[in-house]
Amino acid sequence: YSLAMSRKYGRAKINSAALTAPVGSNRTARQSTSVGSLDSIAVYVVTLPGRRDHVDEFLNAVGLARIACIHPAVENCKLDRQALIEAGEVSRDAGLNMGEIACALSHRQVLKDFLSTDLKYVLVFEDDVALVPGFTDRLRNDRGPDFTVARLVEELSKTSDTLGWQGLNLGRCWDRCEFDESIAKVGGDRLGLQLVKSIRALCTHAYILTREGAGIHLANTKPVADAEDRARLNFPDFSYVAASPRIFEQVVGTGSTQGPDPHPECRPKHSHHF
Repeated sequence: YSLAMSRKYGRAKINSAALTAPVGSNRTARQSTSVGSLDSIAVYVVTLPGRRDHVDEFLNAVGLARIACIHPAVENCKLDRQALIEAGEVSRDAGLNMGEIACALSHRQVLKDFLSTDLKYVLVFEDDVALVPGFTDRLRNDRGPDFTVARLVEELSKTSDTLGWQGLNLGRCWDRCEFDESIAKVGGDRLGLQLVKSIRALCTHAYILTREGAGIHLANTKPVADAEDRARLNFPDFSYVAASPRIFEQVVGTGSTQGPDPHPECRPKHSHHF
């Protein structure tokens, strides 16, 4: 997660009516009666005001600007750790900095808002997200010049019905890729994309959850006891798979709770990274 965001992340309570605003609109999160494609997917971007220009550019590039909702990043400078502990929001034993706590709280708020809709899936981005260079060209070479990333996201979300996952990491980092187990191929050889079972898909700048997955997440993150990405690796009855190679990465230079840039998809052998 962006360190710049995590430093400003966090409010113990947020008015859910003011949580989201689609790009260029004052609408709140869509219900499944929306017209057009991606009718079953809610799209959120957790965003600091200073990153809004980048977010708008990104959403236009991937074809999601029409439906994406901007979720205001919680500001960690407004968090009171002791108050959060006493309110049962954060574990007394959580060895987290305030940015990590704020990040976790904001993801919880996004998922609560998603579950207030009747949509089937939620796609969540953080505001330092970027497409992996060359991915759009690979996608169009494989699926045709008019095929968009938004359509691919819709296709990927529906694989939960056949593969049984509750969470799909679209931008994993520091994974132990040597232990990947391929479970599905997506598209043709020019795209070269597959879904894998992995053991350590860290980073949360781009992921999809089903409604069941969002419920499991919320049930296991109150109180917050671990960093957002590490916590979900240990959820019970939660199948968390990853896109390989990853589709989204983090903007280099923003910093992150995962350590200094860059954040490789796969943990190099003999690395001392946690």
